[in-house]
Amino acid sequence: RVSFEVTGERRPLSPDVGLALARTAQEALVNTAKHAPHQPVEIRLDYTGAGTSLVVRNHLAEEDQASGEPRLATVDGGYGLAGMRERLLLTGGTLSAGRHGSEWVVAAEVPQ
Repeated sequence: RVSFEVTGERRPLSPDVGLALARTAQEALVNTAKHAPHQPVEIRLDYTGAGTSLVVRNHLAEEDQASGEPRLATVDGGYGLAGMRERLLLTGGTLSAGRHGSEWVVAAEVPQ
């Protein structure tokens, strides 16, 4: 199950920023499907005065809750988190990703 919420006053994003956020969401969903299949996913896109943020959170699979940090990579074994971070840095944005309780949270922020 995937839920999606948009908050704040919507505004156009530059092509680079829009692509960076779309690819971040895409990679986060790929990682969720690979490392926490059948777990609920929440996506929130928030337009704030200072910029735009994207948060993707999913419940961790049972084995990841018990054994420590899940391993993240793209479907082809690439460098998903590093690629997301680099793409966002090129737009002046940031990325954080990690465990928060029983959830894995990916948060991207880009300036307005």
